[in-house]
Amino acid sequence: MSDNIQVSEHLGGNRSWRTYVTPGKGLEVHLHGPTGDLQHVRSFKVGDEAEYDSFWVSSDGPLEGYTHFLMGLITQVSSKTVTIQPNGGGRNRRVKLGDFSFRNWNEKSPRNV
Repeated sequence: MSDNIQVSEHLGGNRSWRTYVTPGKGLEVHLHGPTGDLQHVRSFKVGDEAEYDSFWVSSDGPLEGYTHFLMGLITQVSSKTVTIQPNGGGRNRRVKLGDFSFRNWNEKSPRNV
């Protein structure tokens, strides 16, 4: 991405996510390890699919079930949020950059398969 603006850094356990945004166009999520080393970069642009929420679906017992991931298309990128139109319709969801980065940092994650 050109003309990136570092917007924010979010911590999660021993990892951190840095989000770089080009408003109206797209963003990059950079995952850093415990020592600050860059481990993964994922780019998104308006029109790409991304996760905006998830929930647990219980089956037979307390440890049985699965996570249902809610996906949609990115319709807008601002310096603080990403707006996503859910697959199947419904109202747009506005996701804060920290939440977006956590949910979408790795395309090999079960969240994005």
